[in-house]
Order: sequence, then C-alpha cells, then structure tokens
Amino acid sequence: MKKLTYLLASAAVLAACQSQPTSYKITGIVEEGASIKDSTLAVLSTPSGNDTVEVMNKQFTFEGKADTANLVSIRFFNKDSKRPYNGVNFVLENGNINMTFKEGANIIGGTANNDKLNSFMQKNDSISRPVQDAYMAAMDTTLSEDERNSKMMAVREMSRKANEETEALYKAFIQENIGNVLGYSFFTRYGSSIFSLEEREALISQVAPSYANSEAIQEMKASIEIEKKTAVGQKFTDFAMKTPEGKDLKLSDVVAKNKVTLVDFWASWCGPCRAEMPNVVKDYKTFKSKGLGIVGVSLDNDAEAWKKAIKDLGITWEQMSDLKGWQCEGAKLYNVRGIPATVLISQDGTIIAKDLRGEDLTNKLSELLK
Repeated sequence: MKKLTYLLASAAVLAACQSQPTSYKITGIVEEGASIKDSTLAVLSTPSGNDTVEVMNKQFTFEGKADTANLVSIRFFNKDSKRPYNGVNFVLENGNINMTFKEGANIIGGTANNDKLNSFMQKNDSISRPVQDAYMAAMDTTLSEDERNSKMMAVREMSRKANEETEALYKAFIQENIGNVLGYSFFTRYGSSIFSLEEREALISQVAPSYANSEAIQEMKASIEIEKKTAVGQKFTDFAMKTPEGKDLKLSDVVAKNKVTLVDFWASWCGPCRAEMPNVVKDYKTFKSKGLGIVGVSLDNDAEAWKKAIKDLGITWEQMSDLKGWQCEGAKLYNVRGIPATVLISQDGTIIAKDLRGEDLTNKLSELLK
C-alpha cells in the first residue's frame, strides 16, 4: 500500500512538472475599429532588450522564454515614426498570452497574472470612464455657459470620488498581490504616493524573496529612512547652495534668524508652483514682521529662467539652487518627489509641518505667529 501511495504521489509531482510551461507565446488579434493597422511595428520591451515584429493580417506573434515574470510592454510604431501611437502593459511569463485589441479597449489574458491584471484594468476603467464621459458632455459646444459650469462642477465632484475609489482599488490590488510580480511592480511604482510610511514598511517585508533585494526595493527603503529623518517633530537637515547672485547660503542661517522658516521647493517651469506663488507672496507680506522667513529651493536647470521667474512672480525672499533639476541635493535630503513642496521649521530647528499650501499654510502661520 505504501508503495502504491508513493507511486501515485510521484506521478502527481511528475504531471505537475510537465504541465508547467517553459516558454511563452504572445498572440495579438486586432479587431475592426482598433487603431492598430497592418504594417505597424510591434515592439516588445523586456529587461533583456527589445524584440520587433510586424502586424500582418491584423495579427502579430512573439515567442520566447521567460526566466522570471516581469511587467513589460508592447508599443506600436508606424514605420516612419520614432514615437509610439499605442501600447499595452502586461506580464511576460511562460504560457499562452492572448491579446485582443478592440475599439477603445484592450483585453489581455491566458496566464494567471495576466488574467488578474486584466480584471484589475477593467475595474479601473469602470471608475474612470464615467468621469471621461461626463467631461466630454460638459464640453458640448451647444451648452450655455451656465449649463457648462453646472456640468463642470458635477465633473469635479465625480473626479474627486473617482480618485478616492481608484486609490482604494490600487491599495487593495497591491496588498492582495504583494507576493507576486504584479503586487511588487505596482507597489514600487505607486506605493510611495498611496501608502503611509508604516504601511510601506509592512509591505516591503511581504514581497517575494526574488524581489527583496531589487534596486526598486532598496530605493524605497532609503526613501523611508529619509522620511523618518525629516518627519514632523524631527530636527531639520541642513544644506547649502548658491543664491542667484552666486553667494553661498545655508538653510541653518535662515532658520537661526526667524521664528518660523518656510522652505519652499519650486521651479520656474512648474505650473502648480507658479499658481501657488501669489499665496506665498501674500503670506510673506502678512507674516514677515511677525518672524516669518522663507527660503526658496529651486529645482531649475536654467539660471536665467530661475532669475526671470523670481522677478516675474514678485519673490523677495532668499533663494538657493544647485541648478540640478530633479537631482537637486536639497530636495533629495527631504525626499521631495513632487513640487511645490514645503517644510515649516521653528527657530530651534524642529520641523513643524510639511506640504502645506494655500489656505492650510496661511492658517498654520496664523497659529504659529500670533
């Protein structure tokens, strides 16, 4: 009996091994109405390089072997163009991967991870499409101005709710799949913007061992350590850069001479920064005599564009930059991933608040500088 049980178990293991695919085949079908045309070049981009085939008779095929599963893309190019006009993301893994391109929709499946990804994308589309449809309806040129304004107000509210639903969808998808390539890929791309520091630390411990030492995870760990060092309640991290006149300026010099110092990360090329600047100008005029100091840290590359923006926007407080753009050393020290970004520091060097703007910033300054 024991021998029979052993033979049955061995047969089951052998069958399981034999059933695991050892190569992939990607089959793309282009249906009537889709934007992809015959003679288009389909380019498969993978960590090991690119593979190109031509779309013929509304079909294309890629074949090969995937040592590990990766989230990759296929982009479509006209032969005389260097820019793609369409594309699709999917999981490259061994097995039969099927792609169907329809008017306004792509369907991908055939393997476990691609079935999961397709389900996720369908849910995501069901959230965003009503907002897109409502926006197009609001753009109807036959509407009166009052009708258009009313519809746009509704669109803004729909968009707010859709953003909340989308964030919840992404969070749930990452948490459910953190142990596979999908959860890892989405987590390293979007996790920093939707999860708290504590949530990110917990999720990092759950990624599959094959991804635990990846460059993306190491960067996320480093980012978390910077966030801890520059969190509200911590002492500020000092740095020095050049003023527009080429003089050295240290953040600590500004902090030492003001009751409260606002560090404003911005750039001349940043639309939201320029839109926010009148509020900062107003706050400076209101609170300067009460002990507010501001130091602008520019993520510009072009010194002349930076100087022109300072003049055009009526900026009268101290400025510094190393003209390295997104590689700005000061921005790195505070883990700045988007601008405008702000840090409020008390005269004793304690970080009081972060990322306040508009009315929220004004109210905080009113509270601190009575």
